[in-house]
Amino acid sequence: MAGDPNAAVREYLNDFVQRPNPGFAVLLAAPWGAGKTHLIRGFFDGNKANALFVSLFGAKDEEGARNLIARELLGGANAAKNIDLWNKAAGPLKKFTGLDFHASLSDVARLVPLPDTIIFDDLERSDLDENVLLGLINGFVERDGKKVILLANEERLWKAGHDQKEKIVGQTLRLVADADAALPTFIDELPEPTQAFVKLEIDTVRNTFVTSKYDNLRSLRQALFDFHRLYSVVRADLRSSQDGMRELLRLFLALTLEVKKGALTEDDLRLRDGIDFNKKPEFEALRKAATKYDWEMVKSGRYGAVLNGALSARIICGGQVDPEALNQSLIASERFLRPEEQEWQTVWWAERRDPDAVAEAFVRMEQRFNDREYTTPGIILHVFNNKLYARKIGLNAKSRSAVEKECQDYIRNIVSAGKLEGLSPDKARDFDERGYGGMGYPRYREGDPTNPDIEMFWRLHNLLKKARVDLFKASLADVADCILSDLSKQDIEAVAARLWRSAKGKEGDLRYVPVLVYLDARRVAATIAQLSGKTLHSFGYLMKERFSIPVKELDEEIEWLRTVISPLKVEAENRRKASPVHAWQIDALIRHSLEPVLANRD
Repeated sequence: MAGDPNAAVREYLNDFVQRPNPGFAVLLAAPWGAGKTHLIRGFFDGNKANALFVSLFGAKDEEGARNLIARELLGGANAAKNIDLWNKAAGPLKKFTGLDFHASLSDVARLVPLPDTIIFDDLERSDLDENVLLGLINGFVERDGKKVILLANEERLWKAGHDQKEKIVGQTLRLVADADAALPTFIDELPEPTQAFVKLEIDTVRNTFVTSKYDNLRSLRQALFDFHRLYSVVRADLRSSQDGMRELLRLFLALTLEVKKGALTEDDLRLRDGIDFNKKPEFEALRKAATKYDWEMVKSGRYGAVLNGALSARIICGGQVDPEALNQSLIASERFLRPEEQEWQTVWWAERRDPDAVAEAFVRMEQRFNDREYTTPGIILHVFNNKLYARKIGLNAKSRSAVEKECQDYIRNIVSAGKLEGLSPDKARDFDERGYGGMGYPRYREGDPTNPDIEMFWRLHNLLKKARVDLFKASLADVADCILSDLSKQDIEAVAARLWRSAKGKEGDLRYVPVLVYLDARRVAATIAQLSGKTLHSFGYLMKERFSIPVKELDEEIEWLRTVISPLKVEAENRRKASPVHAWQIDALIRHSLEPVLANRD
């Protein structure tokens, strides 16, 4: 094979298996994952009947090794099942005939002739003593005249200077990880449409693997399968960007291979969202990786990278592929620029865009700003920052204070017009402080002097967050009425879906929001008193679960619950004569559910 780095290995093996009785074994040595098994199976592909492949993985002693050999000789995993079935029948047969028909794998295997060549794999993953292993191999070589080929990572197999090893293993062949030979097979294993794309980018895969200096073909194969999980959820319009998808493939493979070889950790990947200022020591591993691949994006997942730090960590180390987050990250990358790029994005990318296009985009952005068209919080913040940035590049002649007032007015206007979505207080801490759409917000760099533009941006950021939280709180009275309405209809599942979790296990949007305090205690008590016995029991369980985790966000609601118990007791007493069982059920709710909740908080 032209350019085959293992041509000499194949030539030697070809000569070895044609000898009538070599009298020694051959060791095919390479690190784990370098493709030993792949090469040897391909070598015997046309003559499998004359070769026996045996993995010694897990063998603890000679008997265990011989059982593994027998199992493969008799047809693999099904052989042991067939022997078990035979032995189950042997008991009744002995009763009738007086003969013992029980058999072991080894017993049956002795009746089957061994093929000319035996290949032992995973030697270093067995628990066999070296002398036992060598004795087993020697028996096949000298006694049976078989050609034995051993596949192993030699560094983890023999003790240095083992005399018997030198006698029995007559030749050691060094295998080189051959991506050229393995890649077509790996790619053919991929589902479509990933397979078609990776075939076109086989050079990208090969070059990235070679650059990694990690001769583990098994890890490359796994990385390609993992890439399929990404490719399968990328939007069709984004897939059409060949340059962008090539960059995604290259970056994903580089980071994945570095993680698999132990050069990068999950923390390192997350650190890609940071700034390597003054060569911080924690960035050392990322700096080495970026130097190896001669690519800054390996180190930095910030603005314009196809995968940011947090996203790459979740995908590569956590196995979590979020289609929405992935596509949003790709959209924000300059490699995936599309004709429908919005004007605020063009201004954000002003440094890399045509000057006239930036000027036109700023005019359109200002018009949409004046018309109050931006309603997505992340986009609003980018527009605010763009207005400040435009002052630096000569597009906005207004003073900083004038820009700040315009932005403050914008927030007030969209709030009064009902265009801004509220933000639950318990989610406010998750209000993304880094950026939106893969594009970051302005931040101080360590050692930088005070920057009034950045200070102003974060004042506006916090003002927008507060406006959203205030909107949410203002809506809670109506939300609470809806919950009470559902309760009055005996729809406990609807109530639980908001206050605790849905029937499918999804956490309720009001799980840690003290919404019930907006309800009048007497009105709630009257509604509870109308519930059926079954619904009362379910409501009690719901209350215990809602307050099972002592969080400060619900402290106010605990105090509200105390005010409900007294009027609820009155409701029970009013029903005791006409419906004693119902009154008893209300008492049980108070005694077994509501009061224990309060006791646990006292």
